Amino acid sequence: MKDIAPELYERIKESFHDYMDNDRRLQMLFKKIEDGSDDYNVAHYYAEAVGKCASKALLKHLKENTLPDGKLYFNIAERTVKPILKEVVQLISDASTKVQESYNKTLELNIKAVMPDEVKELLNG
Repeated sequence: MKDIAPELYERIKESFHDYMDNDRRLQMLFKKIEDGSDDYNVAHYYAEAVGKCASKALLKHLKENTLPDGKLYFNIAERTVKPILKEVVQLISDASTKVQESYNKTLELNIKAVMPDEVKELLNG
């Protein structure tokens, strides 16, 4: 039986990036974060938009007619869903860190933003 996971993952990843590239709201929020926004609402809405793009990409490709026996087996999920979710966590974590650093700078705090250990473990595991 052919291993569908690598090709399926590439299609999901491509769709995810296409959705992100074509989401005007997401691009506006990303620009605000890159420009030094210290507003946590911007990070929240950014996280929401990234999550929606991932959801659309996963739902587009993980369908009964694209999966063996119409089922998402663990080994396929492990190699398709998990990497996309890790990327989502990384994007959101990076954005949140930038917002925190901007907030600290606004308050004239010389404290570096730190990624929580739980997030580090999730990304490394």
